[in-house]
Amino acid sequence: MATVSVMACATEGFSLIRRRPWAFAGWILFWILLGVGPLLLAVAGLAPKFLDLISSLRSARDAHDPDALRRIVDFEMGLWPLFGPWFLWMLVVGAVLYAAVYRAVLEPGKNAFAYLRLGMDEVRVFFTRIVIVLLSVVFFALLAAGAAGLFVFSHNVIGHPWEGWFDAAVIILALCLFIWVMFRLSLALPMTFAEKHFRIFESWRLTRGNFWPLVGMRAMSIILIVAVAIGFGFVRQIVFLTVGLSTGAFSHLDSLTNVGADLRKGLTDLMTAFGPALIALFIIQAISDAILRVIAIAPLARAYAQLSGRDAPAEIGSF
Repeated sequence: MATVSVMACATEGFSLIRRRPWAFAGWILFWILLGVGPLLLAVAGLAPKFLDLISSLRSARDAHDPDALRRIVDFEMGLWPLFGPWFLWMLVVGAVLYAAVYRAVLEPGKNAFAYLRLGMDEVRVFFTRIVIVLLSVVFFALLAAGAAGLFVFSHNVIGHPWEGWFDAAVIILALCLFIWVMFRLSLALPMTFAEKHFRIFESWRLTRGNFWPLVGMRAMSIILIVAVAIGFGFVRQIVFLTVGLSTGAFSHLDSLTNVGADLRKGLTDLMTAFGPALIALFIIQAISDAILRVIAIAPLARAYAQLSGRDAPAEIGSF
């Protein structure tokens, strides 16, 4: 029976970046243009309105305006219609990136355009992700309902002092069952991509006997993700300080003393001064996001390749 190589799968993201550095560069550019970029544009577009709101609230506070709270609520409610389209857009961008990483691992010969496409592979990945999320929510709700019924039973029948122990055991068992089922279905995405048909519950058969290797693989990949995130946290601070000091941005911090008089002008001066440092920070963040996503996505693709018998020696190439 095929088994999962924990180390090879957990480090597949790093191996993929090493094998396909130009493809990884394309993913960074893709994430900048279509992932983080639109978010920054949205924030930039909302910034003037937010500053106007703060200024009006400051004036309202001085004038004891009773409508100040209403304006805050109106502003927050005006943001909600933006969340739906943004969430949908990020699902689309995520599906394209997922498919690109799967393609680089499972179909390395299709390497044009950094493995990025927009076709039926991406559509299937998009809907499979949604179905998996819905299934996990429904299953978790059923477990919660069952646990609540057992809590009532323990309160009415078992009673003190064993009631607390029984409830704790129910919670632990419910969480273990949820985790077990999710890991058994964890290969649905790469399986759907590779076999060109929707595969949800077929993952159950493929992962039989490999629960603990999959857990070990995911645990190791999470450790790597945390380590990379911490490392890039230090890099971001160093880059921000280095660029800020070299451009003299920190000498403009005295603009903060004028924020009270003219909020918009003070913050605009600060943003202008720290512009180069913020751009450098943005680039480092985009690289960090891309690496973290590859580290998170690639292991399951390699695990599917190993369990399905499609695993082959990694090709040496750059794009």
